[in-house]
Amino acid sequence: MGWITGVLSFILISVLFGLSILAIQQAGGLSVLRQRLHDLSIEQNAVDEALKMLQNPYEIVRSLIVMFFVMTLTCTAGGALGGKLLGKD
Repeated sequence: MGWITGVLSFILISVLFGLSILAIQQAGGLSVLRQRLHDLSIEQNAVDEALKMLQNPYEIVRSLIVMFFVMTLTCTAGGALGGKLLGKD
């Protein structure tokens, strides 16, 4: 049952990620995001690396795939551990 939680969590996070990308585009794109992050005194190397990832569709898809496996595996492990601790088979 834990994997269902992982899949639903992934869907929710993916929708929120898509909405945030849409909001970035509506606000003026990555150049505006770069300026706003610079104004927040965030380390420039981290900002450049994050923006480079957002400019590459391959990196976005790869990140989503990794996120899917991490979320489903951790939720599955949590469900198995919970079942074991509660004595349910």
